[in-house]
Amino acid sequence: MSPNLVVLIIFIVASIIFLGIFSRLIHFYKKVPQGKAVIRTGQGGIQVSFNGIWVIPIIHKMEIIDISLKKLSIERLDKDSVFSKDMVRVNLKVLFFLQVQPNANAIVKVARQIGVERASELQTLQELFEAKFSGAIKTVAKDFTFLDLINYRDEFQGQIKKYLHSEDLNGFQINDLQIETLEMTPKSCYDPDNIMDHHGLKRLEELKNEKFD
Repeated sequence: MSPNLVVLIIFIVASIIFLGIFSRLIHFYKKVPQGKAVIRTGQGGIQVSFNGIWVIPIIHKMEIIDISLKKLSIERLDKDSVFSKDMVRVNLKVLFFLQVQPNANAIVKVARQIGVERASELQTLQELFEAKFSGAIKTVAKDFTFLDLINYRDEFQGQIKKYLHSEDLNGFQINDLQIETLEMTPKSCYDPDNIMDHHGLKRLEELKNEKFD
């Protein structure tokens, strides 16, 4: 066998081995889909990537978390409606647009406290945030009279958002919110024996008289 042929065979074998190793290494590089993040644990500590990361079997574990925008609907209607500053009941439906904060610390926090799968489930998010968001709506509404809620809807919306920005949302953030429904609660939902409802009914009569004066 000629020396040239030996060199050629060695080159071919080496090329095959190199291509095999290269293709295997490429397989270990995980690209991150849009709206997701990868959390890699193991050797090298906890790493979070939004683009792509090397994940080597046995020494690394990988989890994918959804960080895309989610929409939650919070309703305070009829018997559960909120009171304005002047005790008028108001039916409200507010849409909240939230997501996991797109930074490593928040993503790790959500993964540890909630879990990557549960963090993408609307039912889980509803359970986590319904009481907090509902409380914010109720608290802020008390700073506005009924007519102010109607006339300054955008300001009311902004105050809810501002209120929640000071709250700990466990690694999530509110990008926006939208008041979908804002209307007077039917009188049938008032309890005349309740002092707040009593004042609310009285205020409704005053508003009615003011309208026709």
